[in-house]
Amino acid sequence: MLLGIVRALMSKRSSYTSLKEIKTMVGVVCEEYDLKPIKDVDECVQDLCDRNIIDLKSLLQIGISGVSTTDLESYLNNIIKRLENDIYERGN
Repeated sequence: MLLGIVRALMSKRSSYTSLKEIKTMVGVVCEEYDLKPIKDVDECVQDLCDRNIIDLKSLLQIGISGVSTTDLESYLNNIIKRLENDIYERGN
């Protein structure tokens, strides 16, 4: 979910993006990692907002403050790679 938000922000090269853009990017991320689509994107966005992870000004202005989107994307990709390696090692 968070990776989808980061990618939506990066694709717009803006501090804020829309819920529609986020839904599109979350779908792309799910396909990329062969995951089931997230049905409740709205609820996930609200949860991330409630936890002060993202900023929600409106459904057209959703962003992340206090961290570089490039750094966050790199961090999330590293976590995913480590998880994939752990799963692979457990399977062998």
